[in-house]
Amino acid sequence: MLPMIAVILVPLGGSFKHVKQAISRQPVSWWVWSHFCFVLFYVPLCLASAYLPGWLVASVWQSTIVC
Repeated sequence: MLPMIAVILVPLGGSFKHVKQAISRQPVSWWVWSHFCFVLFYVPLCLASAYLPGWLVASVWQSTIVC
């Protein structure tokens, strides 16, 4: 996620300073929740891509980005 955050922060004149501080304060929490979100979003997406048409998977994926 850090490259995606960089795409948003750098053009706006921001930096990773606050992000690094937040991660360094609670690294275990960040690690656990990042894995939880991976299982919650990406694993079902991969399963859906095996069983559903591509256009449906692509449209659902874009709606998760908006959400």
